[in-house]
Amino acid sequence: MSHIAPKILIIDDDSSFATTLKSQLHGSGWDSQWIQYEDDALSQLKSIDADLVIIGTHQSQRGNAEICRSIRKVSSVGIIMITRVTEEIDWLLSLEIGANDFLCAPYTQSDLNDRMQRVLKEIYTPRAAKSEPYTIDEKSGTITLFRKTIPTTWSEFLVLATLLKSPGHIFSKSQLARQLSKDTSTKSAESTIDKHIDNLQKLIKSLFNGQDIIQSIYGVGYKVVV
Repeated sequence: MSHIAPKILIIDDDSSFATTLKSQLHGSGWDSQWIQYEDDALSQLKSIDADLVIIGTHQSQRGNAEICRSIRKVSSVGIIMITRVTEEIDWLLSLEIGANDFLCAPYTQSDLNDRMQRVLKEIYTPRAAKSEPYTIDEKSGTITLFRKTIPTTWSEFLVLATLLKSPGHIFSKSQLARQLSKDTSTKSAESTIDKHIDNLQKLIKSLFNGQDIIQSIYGVGYKVVV
């Protein structure tokens, strides 16, 4: 990133909420600006050169989704959506439309700080500097993890490769199923994801003394931590 303090853009229609959030972010060392939904979020995003966008709770869920989709069409900036709903469909929607993470209100400032740090690290850490502990050979369908080959089926290879390419990112079942749907329907592929994940976890644990890199996020999906 080009800024000493990452620039945070808050998009929310409630001035009281936004002012409180700005104060909290400032107290934690973040540089933030606030705009309302009708202030043309895309133009503001470009002029502010934000590193991370926080979409607040005080638009409708449809409004939040439209903002997120619009931003994602023109920018790879990090996006965290704050929501007051806890239904699985809303969590999945946040990820499907391009958000990097979501946070359910009420939340603690510490929790928000942690999410922001994780998203910024995920997006802006140069891949070459990460010293990846794995290799993916698309032609042979082979994955090595910490110099050990993971003996997967082709479907398991596609699932694990997708997770490894975006470590820390939560993928829903439907997102993973799309990687398998060339040979079958997405609905049919989605029904097999849990089985593929279970097989992969058993394989990895057998190779690494019970340790696993795949985490299940209840009601949402899966991610890898390496």
